[in-house]
Amino acid sequence: MKINNIFKKISIILLVSMLVLGVNSTLFAKQEKADRTPDEKMISKEKDSAVTEKDAAENQRLEKDLIEPGKDAAYWYEMGILCSVYGNDKNAIRYFGKVIELEPENTKAYFHRGVSYGEIGQYEKSLSSINKAIEIDSGKGLFYYGRGRVYLLSGDNEKAIEDFIQAAIMGNLDAQNYLKNVAMVEWE
Repeated sequence: MKINNIFKKISIILLVSMLVLGVNSTLFAKQEKADRTPDEKMISKEKDSAVTEKDAAENQRLEKDLIEPGKDAAYWYEMGILCSVYGNDKNAIRYFGKVIELEPENTKAYFHRGVSYGEIGQYEKSLSSINKAIEIDSGKGLFYYGRGRVYLLSGDNEKAIEDFIQAAIMGNLDAQNYLKNVAMVEWE
């Protein structure tokens, strides 16, 4: 029993470490790209075209995966979650889309697809997907909290606070903490 708990703790620590390293390396890469000279930028464009070809090959592989028989919605959902956790939001969106094709009423797939769209800055698609999840099941505070985060990222603070308040009323602890500690808003 104790060994099982240790493995769980180690897994969580490793996951958090990977997420932190991924965020830091992304930020470093963006700054490094901004600091390049014109010659370095030209070389970078040539490399980017090679990367684009690699992405095309990866996209073909993913398309093949998406039509493989015998894989149910639960499989695609897990794949979407894994991609999302490791920052591969474009593929997460594809996998959640496959879940939605197989189970059009799967609110979790709509929600997580919306979160992934938000992570890559596609706020309209993000809000559309999260709104669909809320339309199907309006009783989940997490959905309102997630939509509030997207509104916050897109600069619509008023709608964000409205959703955070709704989520807090529904018992979402993240929304309650945000309102109390960050936004300094009384919601009770």
